Amino acid sequence: EMSPTQEIQTFMNVAERLLCCKPTAQVDRLTTAMDDQNLVSLAQNGDMDAQEAIIRRHWGLVKVRARRYFIPGADREDLTQEGLLGLMKGIRDFRANAGCSFRVFAELCITRQIITAVKTANRLKHLALNHSCSLHAPLGGERDGKCLLELLPAEVLQEEAPAAQESQLKSIAKAKEI
Repeated sequence: EMSPTQEIQTFMNVAERLLCCKPTAQVDRLTTAMDDQNLVSLAQNGDMDAQEAIIRRHWGLVKVRARRYFIPGADREDLTQEGLLGLMKGIRDFRANAGCSFRVFAELCITRQIITAVKTANRLKHLALNHSCSLHAPLGGERDGKCLLELLPAEVLQEEAPAAQESQLKSIAKAKEI
C-alpha cells in the first residue's frame, strides 16, 4: 500500500513520461502482447512499464471523458489530469475476481473522478475564486500594461492592510482561546 505522497510522486512520474517521452520498447511490447487484466496485475505489483502501458492503452478514453465536462476557470488539461488520476486509481483498486472487465471499471473510475472535480470546483465556497479577477492582471489586454492594483489609490491600500492584519490577529487570538 502506497502512502499519499508516494501516490502523488507516482502520478507525477507517469504524467511526465506520458507527456514528454515515447514509449520504450518494453512498454510497446507489453501494450501489444498482454490483455488489460494481466497488465493491471503487473502494475499493481509495482511494474511501472505495465502501468505506463495500461495508461497509454486507455489514454484516448481519458481524453474523451474529459472533453464532456467543463470547470469554470480551468483548462481542458485540468480535466484530463483528473481523468488520468481516476485511471490510476482504477489500476490501484481493480479486482479481477469482481466480475467486470478492467475497461468498464476504468471508465467508471475516470468519469467519477472528473465529476467529483467538477462538483468540487462548482461548490459555493469556490464562488469567489471562480468569478474573481487578479489585481495583477493587465487591463485592456497585454499592450496597455497597467493592472488594477496600479489604479487603486495608495490611501485605500494603506487603509486595508492594518484592517486585514487586525482581523488576522483577532482570529489567532480566538483560536488560542479554544
